[in-house]
Amino acid sequence: MNELITISIVLGFMAVGYLLIYPRAKSVTGLRWMDATLGLLTIGAVGAIYFNSGIEFNLLFFKTNWFIFTLILIVILETPLWYFYMKSHPEQGTIAQLYGMASDPKSKKVAKNIDAVMHDTKWDVIRTARAQKILVVLGVASIFGAPALFWFEDFIKPGIGILGVIPIFLIWWLLRISVRLVADAPDEYLDELQLKHRDRTYLHSFRILAALVSALAVGLMIFVISMDYVSIDSVDYYEFSLTFGQVNAVIWAILGSVILVPNLVMAWSQSKGVRV
Repeated sequence: MNELITISIVLGFMAVGYLLIYPRAKSVTGLRWMDATLGLLTIGAVGAIYFNSGIEFNLLFFKTNWFIFTLILIVILETPLWYFYMKSHPEQGTIAQLYGMASDPKSKKVAKNIDAVMHDTKWDVIRTARAQKILVVLGVASIFGAPALFWFEDFIKPGIGILGVIPIFLIWWLLRISVRLVADAPDEYLDELQLKHRDRTYLHSFRILAALVSALAVGLMIFVISMDYVSIDSVDYYEFSLTFGQVNAVIWAILGSVILVPNLVMAWSQSKGVRV
C-alpha cells in the first residue's frame, strides 16, 4: 500500500512537470533547474508522509526506506520519459546538453569558464606529475573508502558513511582542474590532440568501469550461491538482509567509480608524460 502511494505521488509530480512546467523552459539551463526543483519537491512530498515513520518499502529483492525507494523509482520512471520528451522538444536542447556532455549554445558562461581553466596558472601546483599521481591514489582510495565506511557504519556509528562521500567530490573537482577540464569539456573547446587524448581516456575508463561492474556481478553471484535458499514449486527463493548503510555502500561503489574514473585515467596518463 505504501509503495502504491509513493508511486502515485511520483507519477503526479511527473505529470505536472511534463505537461505544464517543462514546456515553459526557454533554455537547457532553465529546464535543468525546473527538473531539479520538481525532483526535490517530489522527494519532499514523500518525506512529509514517511519521514521518521520507520516503514520499510519492498524493492523487489530487498527492503529499503522511503528515500532510497523514491529515488530509485524516480530514476526508473523518468529515464524513458526524459528521452522521449527531449526528442519531441529539440528547441529546448539535447540530452547531452542537459547533462553537461555538450555545451548549451545559448550559454556564454560555459565558454568563459572553460577558457579560464584552460589558461590559468594558479593551480599549476596540482598539475605536476607527482601531484597528479597523488590525486589518483587518493581518488582510488576514496572509491573504496566511501563504500567501506557505509558498509560498516551501522556497526561503528550510524551516519558516518556520508563522510566518505565528501572526499569523492573534492578529489573529482581537483582532478578536473588538474587536467584542465579536458576529460569533461565539450568537443568544440578542445583541439585535435586533446580530443584524441580525451577519447582514448574514455576507452580506458569504459574498460575499468566494465571490470568493476563485472566484479560486482560475479561477487553477487558467488554471494547468492553461498547462501541458503528455500525451494517452493521448483523455484529457489533467497532472502537478502542488508542494512541501509550496506545498500549505500553498493550505490557509492558504482557512483564513485562513474564520477572519478575518467579524470583519474586522464590525470594518470598525463603524469606518465602524455601531456595535453
